[in-house]
Amino acid sequence: MRKIRIIAEREYLSRVKKLQFILITLGAPILFGLFFLVVGFIFSYSGDEKRTILISDPSNILEERFEASTITEATFRQGTTAELLKIKEEEGFDGVLLVPAVDSAMVRDINLRYISEQRLDIDTDLNITGYFNSRMREWKIKQLGIDEDLLASLNTRVRISSSTDLVAAASESEDDAVDEGSSITPYVAGGIGLVIAMLIYFMVFINGMMIMRSVMEEKVNRIVEIMISTVRPFELMLGKLIGVGAVGVTQIFIWLTLIPIILFGITLLFGETMTAGAQGMGEAPQIDEATLMGVLSELANFNWWVISIAFIFYYLGGFLLYSSLFGALGAMMGDDLGENNSLSLIITIPIVIAIYIGVVAVQSPNSTLAVWSSIFPLFSPIVMPCRLAFDPPLWQLLLSGVLLIAFTLFIVWFSGKIYRVGILMYGKKADLREVIKWLRNK
Repeated sequence: MRKIRIIAEREYLSRVKKLQFILITLGAPILFGLFFLVVGFIFSYSGDEKRTILISDPSNILEERFEASTITEATFRQGTTAELLKIKEEEGFDGVLLVPAVDSAMVRDINLRYISEQRLDIDTDLNITGYFNSRMREWKIKQLGIDEDLLASLNTRVRISSSTDLVAAASESEDDAVDEGSSITPYVAGGIGLVIAMLIYFMVFINGMMIMRSVMEEKVNRIVEIMISTVRPFELMLGKLIGVGAVGVTQIFIWLTLIPIILFGITLLFGETMTAGAQGMGEAPQIDEATLMGVLSELANFNWWVISIAFIFYYLGGFLLYSSLFGALGAMMGDDLGENNSLSLIITIPIVIAIYIGVVAVQSPNSTLAVWSSIFPLFSPIVMPCRLAFDPPLWQLLLSGVLLIAFTLFIVWFSGKIYRVGILMYGKKADLREVIKWLRNK
């Protein structure tokens, strides 16, 4: 046990003290925040090219008002197409928009025509058609003599408020029960599940590949021959797993602390600037303050103790499971790094499949696929975290945890036998027959 602790400490300290670890651990949250800042800036950008257009609207549907975009100005004129094109050339308009004459409010289809030297871009197309649709609806309401308030009363906002407290729900009045819970609960729960699953996915995959490369480097450089003289191969592998796993846990705790702080700081420093810039270039999406407060309120209602403990448990289980397989694969392979990376796809495929199942589990957490995938050990480290915020039954959590522990111990033992022989084998790769021979040896 003492030798395993020494190896684990060596693996942990040697990696934590590296400049690469410091840059990744401290730089990743900053890059994460800048990524969202840049993405938000890009998606809020809707073009800044000013344009002027000439509109012919014989039925006066737009009532000589055009507010489709802040960067597009319109002038209304009547005349034939040839006359309008002549005016365009003389007064320097960018294009001509022809609205056909409409005789009846019962018309179903209207084809607008835009004439210009330049093709119509997507933003302008969406702005014009969207604006014209809304103005056409207003024109039809007036033509048909429909009361707008009466028409608006036909629209009903339907929400589903969920509550898991059956005792409180049974004791309250009908009026109180309607307001209990929140309609955004499943979306918040799904977001929590996906974030946790993606964190586990990246940490398990990155640290697993790190162990495989570490084993391969020690094997190729023959450093392992010196280490094996003082420690057993299984102790060496287990020490590596514990040390690198501790590195991953350290990164997770640092990221969970820094990412919220950095995102909050970016919002304070650049929020107003971003909003102003977006308003200058187009319409920016507005966040409903009530929705934001509802999300924060929902986040406070989850059992974070259970979620946090389960998150660490499934991370460690997934890490030990897949990292031991990566370590055994590294011990089996030769010095051809390209071929070794392609063979690592065998272990990567179940992780990727688990991510796709996790997306389905977020949408339908109690489906047959989600339930049994969250119990199956190869998928449970990623799929079960997707279901945690939806309060899965206790028996499913216990069964998933027990199977994950048992299967992980088996895989560690299995990988240890491969590692014990493969780490000292040089000159050739191990085939299936060779691996079976290693497993039969005591």
